[in-house]
Amino acid sequence: MPGRKRRINLGYIDVDRSGKPKNSGLSETNAGIAVGLITGLCLFLLGLSAAFLSYGNLYVLVLSSMLPGFDASIIGSFIGLFWGFVSGFITAYLIVWVYNRL
Repeated sequence: MPGRKRRINLGYIDVDRSGKPKNSGLSETNAGIAVGLITGLCLFLLGLSAAFLSYGNLYVLVLSSMLPGFDASIIGSFIGLFWGFVSGFITAYLIVWVYNRL
């Protein structure tokens, strides 16, 4: 019937009139938390490996010039965990936000 509007039902996916699924974007917050945790954990382990195994000292030296407080020590590793989470969260949040707007 030419004048009749059809509603498309794809099971659990709700679609609007144009056929585009509602709530189809990625979650900015979830992506930020995931990437922030991974980045923070990597910096934490890097700081510990530089402190106890003397592995990655030059890389820690370079990163310490950009991340205040980060160095090859236990306290510096926790500071790296914090800075890694913050930078990873902000970066992933912005990337997913731009992706959802395209």
